[in-house]
Amino acid sequence: MKAIFIVTRSFLRTKEKTDPFFDPIIRAIADREDIEWKVFLWEKGVECGYPKERLDDYHALEKCCIMLYRLFRLFAWRTPAWKLYRLAGRIVRPFFARKFAADIIITQAGMCADEFTGIVPSARVVDVQHGVIYSRHRGYFDSSARLLPGYQGMKQREFWLFGPGYADCFFKHPDNAADLAGRVHVIGDLLRASSPDSKTAGGEPRGQSPNLMVFSLQLTADSKPEELAASVKRMEDFFAGFIARFGNKYECLVKHHPRFNNVYDLSGFYARFPQIKETKAPWPELYPRMALHATFSSTVTFDCGSVGIPTVLLDLPNPDILDRDFFRYDYNYPYFGKSADEILAIPELERRETIISWYRHFYAPFDAAHARTLVMERGTVGKVRN
Repeated sequence: MKAIFIVTRSFLRTKEKTDPFFDPIIRAIADREDIEWKVFLWEKGVECGYPKERLDDYHALEKCCIMLYRLFRLFAWRTPAWKLYRLAGRIVRPFFARKFAADIIITQAGMCADEFTGIVPSARVVDVQHGVIYSRHRGYFDSSARLLPGYQGMKQREFWLFGPGYADCFFKHPDNAADLAGRVHVIGDLLRASSPDSKTAGGEPRGQSPNLMVFSLQLTADSKPEELAASVKRMEDFFAGFIARFGNKYECLVKHHPRFNNVYDLSGFYARFPQIKETKAPWPELYPRMALHATFSSTVTFDCGSVGIPTVLLDLPNPDILDRDFFRYDYNYPYFGKSADEILAIPELERRETIISWYRHFYAPFDAAHARTLVMERGTVGKVRN
């Protein structure tokens, strides 16, 4: 059989210039004589760590399909984009079918996936998870958690996910199950597949008496000015209560979102709380000292969960971007709604074990044998998918 991987430049993130999401899968099948595999980059000449004899490009395909899509859009402006891209794939099939002939085509972020359903209609077209997924994620579902129409009818489309918790998000709407039978699979935590602790989440040993509380701020240009101001006000209220309750028992730090770009003036906040400092230290350096993490709705909650650090999820009135309800309805966070005082009152070992167990439900250990099975044959997935 033949498997091909569609890699974009933005995902060549390892120091060897390979795709960390695809690498564990490729390693799992690389020594199989019955599996031929190939990596398709956006264009030739891109710096890449995969063997040259395994490389090809999809540049011409993408350009052709984009031009056809734009032409179709002039006359069929109400037609869904996925139908137009699939039609483009069918039209260019005589020119590209041989190049992309495969039993399984593995993509990320849906790159050229609609086109491939037209070019190679017999192939399984897999979308590998690369970020967080929730039941109202616009890339997969509508506002009612219903699977998007483009995915309902294309039975060759599959979704490979990090853990059962993410798989459950695909079945929040009762009508999704019939459409997704056999198409949602858990492949495991691809990014941590090579880590020494990939089989036993927990990371570096914790300090004997963790005394650090870190607040993940989410001040970015994505949020409206009103929401930025409201989130800073809510953070001030949180710290006022936290310091009144614990005094100087815990060191408090603030860590900005990578896309902060000074979108909000925090001089007033630091003037009110001079004991609170900003940190730019990497999270792994902070984990051993951390007793608690606080945020509104940051995915850092998962990162902290991997090493057993609990998060207090703050409420924000009428949130637009900073909506914590995903952690209640989709992620079933065990300490949702609990205050910092209530969380820290739980014995450290107990809360550590609780949070790691929750984390593993979303980031299952990667297993190479299971990955090979997923590549080689279409599995059957029931209510609980593994």
